[in-house]
Amino acid sequence: MQVDFIIVGAQKSGTTSLAAQLARHPQVAFSSIKEPAYFSQQDDWNSGLEGYHRLFSPVAGQILGEASTMYT
Repeated sequence: MQVDFIIVGAQKSGTTSLAAQLARHPQVAFSSIKEPAYFSQQDDWNSGLEGYHRLFSPVAGQILGEASTMYT
């Protein structure tokens, strides 16, 4: 599994609105947590990658995305 895109933005810049609109598309699956902040909080990204992937429940053909303002 791989995440296809990440919405990166500042607080109050519309990331929640953009994520909500994209999530309505049938070919897009977002993480179950809007701002998982995985790449800014995890000390060893590879060791917890399975946990990160559990945040997604895609069906066949969907692309994966998440939105975290902490990445800026």
